[in-house]
Amino acid sequence: MRNAFKLTAGALALVSAAQLQAAQTAATSCLNRDEVHGLVAYVLPDALDATLTTCSPKLGPDSFLARRGPKLAETLRTGKNAIWPQARSAFFKFGGEHTAELAKLKDATVRTMVDDLMSQKLAPAIKPSICGDVERILAPLEPLPTDNLVAFLSAIVSVAARKDPKLPTCPES
Repeated sequence: MRNAFKLTAGALALVSAAQLQAAQTAATSCLNRDEVHGLVAYVLPDALDATLTTCSPKLGPDSFLARRGPKLAETLRTGKNAIWPQARSAFFKFGGEHTAELAKLKDATVRTMVDDLMSQKLAPAIKPSICGDVERILAPLEPLPTDNLVAFLSAIVSVAARKDPKLPTCPES
């Protein structure tokens, strides 16, 4: 489970790398439950695609990731448009001194910038050494409806990142 958190948190942190650098010098802010959920739901399909690219050759054609991963990524991707406003709110919290400039941009432009950054940062972040761990974690979770899978992973990220200065989440009341 710890490796799943590291994979998810690492992907999320890399997606926001530029914004996170600015946020470290800005006032501390935390992500609320909805923002964490939005961030995880938005990033997860692309993180899974990057994982498939790295891990499918290593694990072979009979692995869960090779057999079921592409369908899971596609199913997760169907919710990206609806979840964008929550993810956008999370990304903007880490805009630091650039938040005002980002807010002036059209939403489609901001989203394109986020998507481009994700595609550049995610694949190199997925190391072959974690492929077996990802396989063992995702395979038993696959029967869950995708909403439940995202909620589960969001809860793990929210609790585990609460004191992480790169991705601080708000404590639950």
